[in-house]
Amino acid sequence: MITSVETLLSWIAIGLGASIAAWTWPFRRGVSGLVLNAVAAVAGAVGLGLLGHLFGLDAGHAATRSLIFAALGAVGALLLAHLLWAQFTARVTSIRAKEERGDRRPSPGGAPRPRNERPGRAIRP
Repeated sequence: MITSVETLLSWIAIGLGASIAAWTWPFRRGVSGLVLNAVAAVAGAVGLGLLGHLFGLDAGHAATRSLIFAALGAVGALLLAHLLWAQFTARVTSIRAKEERGDRRPSPGGAPRPRNERPGRAIRP
């Protein structure tokens, strides 16, 4: 079972089309968000398209089924990327809110601690 160039290009086109549609979802802003969408969607489309082709799931109606697998892979990869990004931003936002309220010490990348609060040092009068 050899995948033709036309099939591979169609999977890539499906992935790029899905990434353009996903630009309406809240995600990273700017060029990096657009690039991450495109990479995730194309990787998902080509990946699931190849898996479906390798396991023979597209036998019989190869063109139609392989495109369906590519579309499902693109949408699935975009959903996964967006869910992971939402989880990451929620965690970062929660940490920053706790730091502002004083519930938690600043993160290592945040503001430096006062000298007497550094680990291993005794508090001097």
